[in-house]
Order: sequence, then C-alpha cells, then structure tokens
Amino acid sequence: MWSMKLKVKVKDNPFTNYSELYNSRVFLYTHNYYAENKKYHFLVQGVVEKPKGFSSFVKKNEYVDYIKQNGVFFVCKYSFPEKSKRVPSIIAAFNTKFMFITPITYEGGWEWWEVAALKREDLTKLLDTCMKTGISETKLFHIKRYSPGSILVYEMFPKLTEKQEMAFRLAVDKNYYNYPRGITLSKLAELMKVSVSTYQFHLARAESKLMQVLRKKSDFSDKK
Repeated sequence: MWSMKLKVKVKDNPFTNYSELYNSRVFLYTHNYYAENKKYHFLVQGVVEKPKGFSSFVKKNEYVDYIKQNGVFFVCKYSFPEKSKRVPSIIAAFNTKFMFITPITYEGGWEWWEVAALKREDLTKLLDTCMKTGISETKLFHIKRYSPGSILVYEMFPKLTEKQEMAFRLAVDKNYYNYPRGITLSKLAELMKVSVSTYQFHLARAESKLMQVLRKKSDFSDKK
C-alpha cells in the first residue's frame, strides 16, 4: 500500500478562505458526491475550530447550496455544473479507491490531503489531475509505502458542555497555555462575563475531559 501527502490551493473555496482569514482550521471527516440535473453535488461533514460566523461566511459562496451548523460541527453541500473545470479534481479525490489517512484539513489558506491507495499509480494519477484541472497550486510532500498507524476520530473526543467549550476555546484563543501565559484567569473570566471561580470550574472540567482522551491514546500507543 502507498500513501501520498500534498497540499493544494483552490480558487474560491470557502473553507480555504475561512481558514486563512480567521486563522481557523477546518476538518472534513466524511465526503461523498452524486450527479443530478446536469450538476455534481458534493456532500461533506466536518468540524471548524472557530465556529462563530462560519456558516454565514460559507453560504456566501456561489457554489454552496446548503449548510447546517451545530457548534463546531457542520454539514455542507456544494454543487458545480457537470462541465466545470473544478469537477474532475474533486471526483478524483473522492474516488473510492482512496482511503483518507487523516481528515481533509484547511489551514492557512491551503487544503491538506493525506491519502492511501493499494497502487502507487492511482496516487500519481490523482496528483496529475490536481495539477491540470481547477487548482491554482499543488505542492507534493511525499509518495511512499504506507503502514497503518494511529487513527484520529473526532467523535472520540469528549462531549463538552457549551460553557466548558467556551471557556477552553477562549483560553486557547487568548494564549493562556503559552509560556509565559498570554493572559490571566481573571481576565479570561472577565471576557466570559463570569466570576473567576466559575470560569476556573468550567475550564478545569474541560481540561479533565480532554486529558482522559489523551491518557487513553497514550495507553493505546504504549500497547502497540
């Protein structure tokens, strides 16, 4: 089996543009497509790091037909005419011969792919298609033999309450976990408009849930 890692910059992609403008990664975990009424319709499901205003931003794109957002999670459908130059590269990427090793990731204005296939030539065909149709820039990192490693599934992450998620995201966004710290707990509490003790409670609960996941992942890795 072979794997390929590359990044592409696609014109007018709302996920790419959002990642660059708002410094927020976007992850696509499931994706599919179908043909109907002389159009290709693409269905995706994903997660956005900074969800505020995300759906409003994405739905402004002329190709987006539908988006439904619930917190950091979203489902989106976008469509292109069957003769659009964008279609071949997307269909090539969504080929059932490929297995996405990691979610499709949008970060810093780039779309990152890491895919695997049984035959090396299938990956090189995908690369050729990307370079020829509808993508402004493509950068290849590697094509190499693939051996299965760890699997990251977002649904394995703990279920945080709205206030726990808000407290944790605020701490991350304001560089609380940097060294030295970029902000104090009292200032974070002020931004969230709660007392310091209340903010500290929500943050501690979020951290505890997240640490349990990391501990399980560490235990799994130790057993391999």
